[in-house]
Amino acid sequence: MASVHPRRLSTGEIAWRVMGRAGGKQVQKSFVKEDDADAFKRLADRLGWSNAVTTWERREGRAEPLTLRDWTRKYLDRESGILTGIEPMTRKRYLSMAERSFLTYLGDVPLDTLQREDVGAWIEWQAEQTHKSPRGHNKPKMYSSKTIKNMHSVLSAALEAANQRDLIHKNVAKGAPIPQGLKEEPVFLSKADYFKLYEAMDDRFKGFVEFLVSSQCRFSEATALAWGHVNTDSEPPTVNIVRAWKLTGEGRKKKLGPPKTRMGRRTIALWDDVIEKMGPRGDRDEFVFTAVQGGPIDQANFYERYWTPAVKRAGIDPTTSPHDLRHTGASWLIADGVPLTFIQRRLGHESIQTTSDTYGHLLPDAHTRMAASLQGTLTRVGFELPAVGSAG
Repeated sequence: MASVHPRRLSTGEIAWRVMGRAGGKQVQKSFVKEDDADAFKRLADRLGWSNAVTTWERREGRAEPLTLRDWTRKYLDRESGILTGIEPMTRKRYLSMAERSFLTYLGDVPLDTLQREDVGAWIEWQAEQTHKSPRGHNKPKMYSSKTIKNMHSVLSAALEAANQRDLIHKNVAKGAPIPQGLKEEPVFLSKADYFKLYEAMDDRFKGFVEFLVSSQCRFSEATALAWGHVNTDSEPPTVNIVRAWKLTGEGRKKKLGPPKTRMGRRTIALWDDVIEKMGPRGDRDEFVFTAVQGGPIDQANFYERYWTPAVKRAGIDPTTSPHDLRHTGASWLIADGVPLTFIQRRLGHESIQTTSDTYGHLLPDAHTRMAASLQGTLTRVGFELPAVGSAG
């Protein structure tokens, strides 16, 4: 940690010296103003001495430089009118993401001096940081490559907007490589573990749990389902996913809106046993699944009061979340040989790449099956190939 010390000059005036360490040696930098010394100390503590010196030198001589932090906050401010067409909660999430990632490392850099090397240095720094697990465990976790990619996307979008307004000459974040890093894998329950969870669940929510794993719906979609979206006259019965709960950005307040993606509007086929466990049919506008006191199920309340105790009673992986039922159902479909394109549509993924990235590793025999298929085809047209798996 750097420290600030006053120093009396021969003229009798007070100057301010910031002391720190770099490369194993003691270093220092002097300032006329105490506020500047304090600001530099904060930079040094956050970025390290050499990066702090570089950043400070870029700022010197500028009256009030437009920093990356200034611009990012303006870009994400609804009143600026720069970024439009997004939900208030999404805007709030983007700002929170920026503040704890690239603005922590690069926020004080003047916008028009930002370089590609700065972005690269931030990415390497971010990959070494830890954060608290979102699943409530105290053990710090490294940021996944997907999370860093999301952070980088916000930075790149902000710089692209600055470039379009001639505030900078180039978007230096565009195309910057993201390290593969760690990937937080979902939990795929075995059928035995799922049935343990089902039996351990409060009776009131067994039908809800069965629906989640059977439909592979997101929690926000399942809890927004109304009886008017359930078609029991078709064969097989179906549910129409046309809406989901969205955070408004005002505390925990939510509102109904469209599903997460364009492909999220979909029809899902079920079977009679699942429909029966959903309970007696209500009026068209009534929610299918409701809280104990009525009204929609709150995710945080459900997780704390019903899900976590059931997981503990079942003795299964304690990191399992309700969202893992979506992953679990998809893994069972893959095990039964359902093509990924069908699973993509059922899950409402915008891109098959998302489905492949999440579940592709669950196809251990895919290469063997493809080779066997090609062998059969080529053999039928007159080519003789060695048996799949044989030498040569």
